Amino acid sequence: MSNQITISGVVEDFERTTHVSGVQQRTSTTHLSIFKVDSHRVMLKTSAPSVISDGDKVILAGTQTNGQFTALACNNLSANWISPLKQQGCAFAALICVAVFSFLMFFLVIPIIFGVVCIFLACKINKSDNILREAHQLVQNV
Repeated sequence: MSNQITISGVVEDFERTTHVSGVQQRTSTTHLSIFKVDSHRVMLKTSAPSVISDGDKVILAGTQTNGQFTALACNNLSANWISPLKQQGCAFAALICVAVFSFLMFFLVIPIIFGVVCIFLACKINKSDNILREAHQLVQNV
Protein backbone atom coordinates (compact mmCIF):
# COMPACT_ATOMS: atom_id res chain seq x y z
CA MET A 1 0.00 0.00 0.00
CA SER A 2 1.00 3.65 -0.28
CA ASN A 3 1.93 6.22 2.35
CA GLN A 4 -1.40 7.99 2.25
CA ILE A 5 -2.77 9.78 5.26
CA THR A 6 -6.12 11.35 6.02
CA ILE A 7 -6.77 14.77 7.46
CA SER A 8 -10.04 16.40 8.37
CA GLY A 9 -11.19 19.83 9.36
CA VAL A 10 -12.83 23.02 8.17
CA VAL A 11 -11.94 24.62 4.82
CA GLU A 12 -10.40 28.11 4.92
CA ASP A 13 -9.00 30.46 2.24
CA PHE A 14 -10.57 28.50 -0.63
CA GLU A 15 -9.39 29.29 -4.17
CA ARG A 16 -10.33 27.66 -7.46
CA THR A 17 -8.58 27.60 -10.83
CA THR A 18 -8.32 25.40 -13.91
CA HIS A 19 -5.48 24.01 -15.97
CA VAL A 20 -6.11 23.24 -19.66
CA SER A 21 -3.65 21.10 -21.59
CA GLY A 22 -3.54 19.30 -24.91
CA VAL A 23 -3.65 20.25 -28.57
CA GLN A 24 -6.23 21.97 -30.79
CA GLN A 25 -9.02 19.39 -30.92
CA ARG A 26 -8.06 17.29 -27.89
CA THR A 27 -7.84 19.22 -24.67
CA SER A 28 -8.10 18.21 -21.05
CA THR A 29 -9.24 20.43 -18.20
CA THR A 30 -8.09 19.84 -14.65
CA HIS A 31 -9.89 21.70 -11.86
CA LEU A 32 -7.59 22.82 -9.04
CA SER A 33 -8.86 23.61 -5.58
CA ILE A 34 -6.39 25.21 -3.18
CA PHE A 35 -7.29 25.78 0.46
CA LYS A 36 -6.27 25.31 4.09
CA VAL A 37 -7.48 22.69 6.52
CA ASP A 38 -6.13 23.36 10.01
CA SER A 39 -2.40 23.94 9.48
CA HIS A 40 -2.27 22.10 6.15
CA ARG A 41 -2.05 23.82 2.76
CA VAL A 42 -4.10 21.56 0.46
CA MET A 43 -4.21 21.11 -3.32
CA LEU A 44 -6.95 18.95 -4.83
CA LYS A 45 -7.04 18.16 -8.57
CA THR A 46 -10.33 16.91 -9.99
CA SER A 47 -11.83 16.23 -13.41
CA ALA A 48 -14.96 18.25 -12.55
CA PRO A 49 -15.34 21.42 -10.48
CA SER A 50 -15.17 20.65 -6.77
CA VAL A 51 -18.14 21.27 -4.51
CA ILE A 52 -16.18 22.95 -1.71
CA SER A 53 -16.36 26.37 -0.07
CA ASP A 54 -15.04 28.13 3.01
CA GLY A 55 -16.47 26.70 6.21
CA ASP A 56 -17.14 23.22 4.83
CA LYS A 57 -16.14 20.20 6.94
CA VAL A 58 -14.01 17.83 4.82
CA ILE A 59 -12.06 14.58 5.06
CA LEU A 60 -9.09 14.34 2.70
CA ALA A 61 -6.81 11.44 1.74
CA GLY A 62 -3.46 11.99 0.10
CA THR A 63 0.21 12.66 0.69
CA GLN A 64 2.18 15.34 2.51
CA THR A 65 5.25 16.64 0.63
CA ASN A 66 7.32 19.76 1.29
CA GLY A 67 4.67 21.40 3.45
CA GLN A 68 1.81 20.83 1.02
CA PHE A 69 -0.89 18.20 1.31
CA THR A 70 -1.79 16.79 -2.11
CA ALA A 71 -5.31 15.43 -1.78
CA LEU A 72 -6.20 12.49 -4.00
CA ALA A 73 -9.75 12.20 -2.66
CA CYS A 74 -12.11 14.50 -0.80
CA ASN A 75 -15.31 13.83 1.10
CA ASN A 76 -17.15 17.10 1.79
CA LEU A 77 -19.38 16.21 4.72
CA SER A 78 -21.12 19.61 4.63
CA ALA A 79 -22.17 19.36 0.97
CA ASN A 80 -22.44 15.55 0.81
CA TRP A 81 -19.97 15.44 -2.12
CA ILE A 82 -17.10 13.04 -2.83
CA SER A 83 -14.51 13.89 -5.46
CA PRO A 84 -14.86 11.82 -8.66
CA LEU A 85 -12.68 8.76 -9.10
CA LYS A 86 -10.93 9.09 -12.47
CA GLN A 87 -8.95 6.05 -13.50
CA GLN A 88 -6.98 5.07 -16.57
CA GLY A 89 -8.52 1.62 -17.14
CA CYS A 90 -8.74 1.97 -20.94
CA ALA A 91 -5.10 3.00 -21.25
CA PHE A 92 -4.11 0.03 -19.12
CA ALA A 93 -6.06 -2.42 -21.30
CA ALA A 94 -4.73 -0.90 -24.54
CA LEU A 95 -1.13 -1.15 -23.37
CA ILE A 96 -1.57 -4.79 -22.39
CA CYS A 97 -3.12 -5.57 -25.80
CA VAL A 98 -0.24 -3.91 -27.64
CA ALA A 99 2.27 -5.77 -25.51
CA VAL A 100 0.62 -9.14 -26.12
CA PHE A 101 0.32 -8.40 -29.85
CA SER A 102 4.02 -7.54 -30.00
CA PHE A 103 4.99 -10.80 -28.34
CA LEU A 104 2.68 -12.98 -30.43
CA MET A 105 3.20 -11.47 -33.87
CA PHE A 106 6.91 -10.72 -33.97
CA PHE A 107 9.97 -12.45 -32.67
CA LEU A 108 12.38 -9.60 -33.19
CA VAL A 109 14.25 -7.70 -30.51
CA ILE A 110 12.60 -4.30 -31.13
CA PRO A 111 8.96 -5.49 -30.77
CA ILE A 112 9.87 -7.43 -27.63
CA ILE A 113 11.49 -4.37 -26.09
CA PHE A 114 8.44 -2.33 -27.11
CA GLY A 115 6.21 -4.94 -25.47
CA VAL A 116 8.21 -4.85 -22.24
CA VAL A 117 8.01 -1.04 -22.18
CA CYS A 118 4.23 -1.25 -22.70
CA ILE A 119 3.87 -3.72 -19.83
CA PHE A 120 6.00 -1.46 -17.62
CA LEU A 121 3.80 1.55 -18.45
CA ALA A 122 0.65 -0.49 -17.87
CA CYS A 123 1.93 -1.49 -14.43
CA LYS A 124 2.62 2.17 -13.55
CA ILE A 125 -0.91 3.15 -14.66
CA ASN A 126 -2.38 0.28 -12.66
CA LYS A 127 -0.40 1.35 -9.57
CA SER A 128 -1.66 4.93 -9.97
CA ASP A 129 -5.24 3.67 -10.27
CA ASN A 130 -4.81 1.58 -7.11
CA ILE A 131 -3.48 4.60 -5.17
CA LEU A 132 -6.47 6.73 -6.26
CA ARG A 133 -8.90 3.91 -5.42
CA GLU A 134 -7.30 3.58 -1.95
CA ALA A 135 -7.61 7.34 -1.35
CA HIS A 136 -11.31 7.26 -2.20
CA GLN A 137 -11.87 4.30 0.13
CA LEU A 138 -10.14 6.20 2.94
CA VAL A 139 -12.50 9.20 2.66
CA GLN A 140 -15.62 7.09 2.18
CA ASN A 141 -15.09 4.94 5.27
CA VAL A 142 -16.18 7.64 7.68
